Amino acid sequence: MRPSQKFLSIAPFSLVLLFIIPCVFGQTSYDIGAGKPYSIILLGDSGTNKDDDHLNIESNSSIFGSVLKGMDDKPFMIKLSTSKVMGGWDIETGVVRDMTSSYTGSQNEINEAQMDLIRSDAIAASDHWAMQPGTDLTAAQHTLLDGGGNLTLTGTTGGANIFNSIDDFVINGTTLTLSGGVGDFFIFNIREDQKFLINSKAKIKLEGDIEPEEVLFNVLGVVGGDGHLDDAQIEGNSLFMGTLLAPWRNVQISQNHFYTFESSGFPDPDPDNNIITQAPSTTAIHWEDASEGLFGQIIAGAKLDWTESDISYHGFMTMPGIVPEPGEYLLLSIGIFLLVVCVRSRRRKNMAQV
Repeated sequence: MRPSQKFLSIAPFSLVLLFIIPCVFGQTSYDIGAGKPYSIILLGDSGTNKDDDHLNIESNSSIFGSVLKGMDDKPFMIKLSTSKVMGGWDIETGVVRDMTSSYTGSQNEINEAQMDLIRSDAIAASDHWAMQPGTDLTAAQHTLLDGGGNLTLTGTTGGANIFNSIDDFVINGTTLTLSGGVGDFFIFNIREDQKFLINSKAKIKLEGDIEPEEVLFNVLGVVGGDGHLDDAQIEGNSLFMGTLLAPWRNVQISQNHFYTFESSGFPDPDPDNNIITQAPSTTAIHWEDASEGLFGQIIAGAKLDWTESDISYHGFMTMPGIVPEPGEYLLLSIGIFLLVVCVRSRRRKNMAQV
């Protein structure tokens, strides 16, 4: 058998391998996709054990990004009181709006299928990271976070650094510092029977190449279930960086500011629409300079109360949605090339025999 014939005989087998290798060995990227670019997402749920379904943003809050509200079996309202959204609204069709402050950007309604896609993305992300192997935080590390001192965790994988909480995840007036190099990102899994609380004056700080987009707190648990703690909480004068993903819990945020108002108070409501069309202009600061506030993304389940707090959008970069890596495209291209060569060569051989 000539070398060219040998090559042709193995080409189909090579092609099969080139299609299989990316599926088995290729890296998988995760991206929430449908859930971007929202700073705040309230998923909503039709479960009978859910709390009242509402999204309250009030008391001079500033949202740098967009807000999304899904529909529960009870179409409770979005309430925006003396606050400003510097992005836009999206709501699932049928949700009631009660806006008494200003916003920039657009207001849109999305249908049930679109909201279901966003909701399934968020739940798939939570389920995915909850099932990955990781390192258990020690009792001593929990003690440091809960008022015993500061804790620094360093990324070592060049990829996902996953930590599982073995007790209530409480940062009580101390600082959690996350440090890592290029490619590192952090996942914290908090079980359904554990509290998630960023207490007053607690800090989450980032060093090295870590940014808010590379930190995820995956808070499991269902509102109203036996042994479950309903609320994930971020309390006053604290600094939070990362995505808080709690698709089945309520979330409470209070008193975390990073802006400066150029004026105090709001103008009179627009007489035609009964809404305020202008709010005080605000100036956001970069997350590296912040001493308090929220830099990331909040994804909650049945209820979200947002009081006197500010958030700047930084959406987590690794949520579900398979994206081929560049190397996979290269392998696929080689496979297609081999297939074309094989087909053409066999066609020529058959014609010569005729």
